[in-house]
Amino acid sequence: MNDVHQRGLQDFRAQPTWREDRSRGGECLLAVTSSPACFGRSVVVESLLQAGTPLPLDPRVEEYLANGGVFRFMCGHKPCGDSPF
Repeated sequence: MNDVHQRGLQDFRAQPTWREDRSRGGECLLAVTSSPACFGRSVVVESLLQAGTPLPLDPRVEEYLANGGVFRFMCGHKPCGDSPF
């Protein structure tokens, strides 16, 4: 993931503005926070809400986290808009 991050930053620095084909540098970094690009496949985008109501964690996930020493789990707002940079 660190390599993807570094390559994305290099790509963004090389091409921070939009190209004629509506792409630009660093798009992989934008995709990490994009629900359509990552929904169901990313802890960055995944939501614990269904119709605005919090869902409980799967008991297997709770057990896995507790066994790994995680006792508090917090989530917040993911950035949105044209660019999270």
